[in-house]
Amino acid sequence: MKILKDSAEQAALRSFRNAVEPLLNNPSEITRGCQVEIHFSPSIYRKLIIPRGVSHSFDGLEGIITRDEPIWYMDDNNADWNINNDLVSVPKKNPVSSELFVTVNNNKLPDKAHLLFSQLQQHILQTPKLYSSREKIKVNGEYKYVMFEDIEWLKSEDKVSEIQNEVGQFSIDGVRVKKNKYAYTGSESYTIVPNTSSCVSDILIMNKQSDYFYYKNFNVYMTIMNENIEEVTITLHDLRKDKDGVREVVSLPSDPRINIKIPAGVAVKITSKKELIIRAEIEVLYNEAGELSVNDSLISVSENELANHKFKAPERIMPMEVVNILAKLETEKFFIGAE
Repeated sequence: MKILKDSAEQAALRSFRNAVEPLLNNPSEITRGCQVEIHFSPSIYRKLIIPRGVSHSFDGLEGIITRDEPIWYMDDNNADWNINNDLVSVPKKNPVSSELFVTVNNNKLPDKAHLLFSQLQQHILQTPKLYSSREKIKVNGEYKYVMFEDIEWLKSEDKVSEIQNEVGQFSIDGVRVKKNKYAYTGSESYTIVPNTSSCVSDILIMNKQSDYFYYKNFNVYMTIMNENIEEVTITLHDLRKDKDGVREVVSLPSDPRINIKIPAGVAVKITSKKELIIRAEIEVLYNEAGELSVNDSLISVSENELANHKFKAPERIMPMEVVNILAKLETEKFFIGAE
């Protein structure tokens, strides 16, 4: 696995880390207001850590998918913080006016509070919303925070309903296409929040031509994160013993604002002209005896072998707390390290 493409990029990232780490460890007058610019290529194998209180802007993000994993902090009386909108917009210029400097929160929230925040976002975004721009401006000689919304961003919302109508209903029981929960952050950009109560997800990298695969103990909600792919063909084959073995083929537009739910025991084959990035959110299932096995839950199978994989899928949904524990264990198992 090659994490950084070349020595020049490694040097650029080291320079960035050397410039930013002092902001986190010792935010003093020496580093406050400093600006750093780096050039790097997007990669699924590394992450960029931006400390709280460090403003940031990206150029060249068109068509790029970012996965944001916030670590929230809270304080009692911080005038710069708003629980409803933690982002502050500042002008992209150097130097930044000292009046726009902010006080950061210092009390890291526990995991349960992170989960609660995500669930609140889910509740708020039952229907898509505009993400307000929160800016610090001077009013009558005093700086105050004001929020702005651009209703023009909602113009593309009709397209999502059109996609749902085009796809229609499925003959395989439990398969359906539905809107994700998201907020518009621009005319063609949006922040997507989790769908399941556990608020965890995996990222799958799918080849142009995949074999069939299915989950024995998971319902999965799949979101194709790529945009502007001409055609994604999804072939479904029901392997559940109590069903009729229905096979179904559907063309699904690639739009991150929709997801397709695949029940446990339904085999999936995905074909496209490009490599796909898919967000997979799961509901863990267990049987009537209370037994759960996750070690062999994802099964890959060729088309010729489908008839040999009939089984009865479990139906009871595991509580979200268990799914969170499983996700943490998986993270610890596969964590490579920051270097």
